[in-house]
Amino acid sequence: MADFATVAELEVFMGSGSGSLGVRGTAMLGYASATIRLFTGQDVEVTTGRQESYAGDAWRDYLEVTQRPVTAVSAITIDAVAFTDFSWNRWGSIWRNDKAAWATGPILVTYDSGYATSEDEYQAVKVVCLEVAARAIGGAPETFGLEAQELRGPTPAIYLTDEEKDTLLSVLGKVVVA
Repeated sequence: MADFATVAELEVFMGSGSGSLGVRGTAMLGYASATIRLFTGQDVEVTTGRQESYAGDAWRDYLEVTQRPVTAVSAITIDAVAFTDFSWNRWGSIWRNDKAAWATGPILVTYDSGYATSEDEYQAVKVVCLEVAARAIGGAPETFGLEAQELRGPTPAIYLTDEEKDTLLSVLGKVVVA
């Protein structure tokens, strides 16, 4: 999976010179992106043709896919037979139009999910990624120039602040069903 931001974007964000972050910037963006995905449980970016399988359940009147927002449900098969009489919503719930339970299985759902890079939600995730990576790189480039954090103290730490967690939950929480 791609990082939520590029090294060039990180350099602009930090006010550093072009090409100054290189491999270190790439690494920190990778770590920051992985931390965000781990915290949210979401891939965030557009993914097409994702497949998830479910067992039948006589008490279950809806299925809930794991990645949101859902942008399309292209196919459902029940015991390898196409099923087309269903509805779905952006929040990942899929229900049968006949109001019956998903009693038989196995059930295979093929769907698309995620935010386009131009959407505000994706841009908000990108800002959090840039903040995490910039903090890990350390230094105050506007005052002292870029410096490796290890020269001033402990090794870089990749973490989400409470404010960043709140941002992610408010952005991605818009589509999560509790």
